[in-house]
Amino acid sequence: MLTIYTSPRCHHCTNVKEYLQELDISYNEVDISTDQASKDWILEQGHRTVPQIYQGNTLVVENGATSLLRLTKDQIEDIIDNI
Repeated sequence: MLTIYTSPRCHHCTNVKEYLQELDISYNEVDISTDQASKDWILEQGHRTVPQIYQGNTLVVENGATSLLRLTKDQIEDIIDNI
């Protein structure tokens, strides 16, 4: 299952979550503003923005929302299946 690292008032985060819901793709959301360990981990991975989309410890797409919103359901599921 995907994990979406988010923060409040992030419209890109909202767009990604709505898109995945439309595609009926399950995900867990982690709000890094309330989860310091996750925030630290995201920073350790070199990210400075959210959303960041992971499958386990593997980044699903570079550039978060910008890249994910360009993918079809089949493309996203293919990425998930091959991680």
